[in-house]
Amino acid sequence: MAEVIAGGIRFHVQRLPAHCLSESTDHPADSPTVVFVHGLGIDNMASFYYTLANPAARAGADVILYDLRGHGATERPPTGYSVEASVRDLIAVLDALGVTGPVHLVGNSFGGMVALAVAMAHPARVASLLLIEAPIEFPAVTEDWEEQTARVLVAEGMKLRRGLSDWRAQYSRKLHRVSTTIDALVHGTTLVADLGAQQPFHRADLRSVTCPVMAVYGDNSDIIHYGYTLVDLLPNCDLTVVPNCSHFLIVEAPGVLRDLLLRWLSSGAEAHLMPVKNALVR
Repeated sequence: MAEVIAGGIRFHVQRLPAHCLSESTDHPADSPTVVFVHGLGIDNMASFYYTLANPAARAGADVILYDLRGHGATERPPTGYSVEASVRDLIAVLDALGVTGPVHLVGNSFGGMVALAVAMAHPARVASLLLIEAPIEFPAVTEDWEEQTARVLVAEGMKLRRGLSDWRAQYSRKLHRVSTTIDALVHGTTLVADLGAQQPFHRADLRSVTCPVMAVYGDNSDIIHYGYTLVDLLPNCDLTVVPNCSHFLIVEAPGVLRDLLLRWLSSGAEAHLMPVKNALVR
């Protein structure tokens, strides 16, 4: 399935069914459903498709990937880019797919913020969270915040794409595509205004997230403090810090992320993600 209408928006969705764990074994009836939520800007479901999604499906999970509103091949409406709107979008996509049971959410960067917000707003729909470099608030708005945001999105998109594809052969064309996409989001939608108006998560709401949570951050990340905040506030959260990595873990350490995800899949939903708290992956 490549297209789903949810909440009046056309979403690009890909579903990877669980593979048999062996040729003689049928798919287990209780295969976990893993939903991947990507970050902002030039990012889309491809960053997960080529790193974590297929290994998860091969390990026995039913995998759902989708492009966020305004990203990838999903429709780009002019409004609706707040975290709350993204939560409504995700729930609407799951409803359209007929997925009503609790799912395991994997969110990268802004996608991690959305996943965490879903767990706060719809706890019955979330079995566990894997949060990769997830912020819990946005910087204070300044006069040039729009321009700063555009520059950050371009820089993040460029680094992500360098890690996932060969830029050298078609650098100019891809750079133009990145700039065009970012310009359409920044100047053609309310994305920047919506993010600028976004309020930080309340501590009481964060404490209400009781499902198992793994937070993963690079030790050189400029938002690693959010990881320590999460492990302090969430009652069932473990923090993994990956050495020699920045905010771009999905590019810099895809193997580490894959191993963490597969460890959870092999242990089953009841024993999800149990590293040593504040562990360093070496």
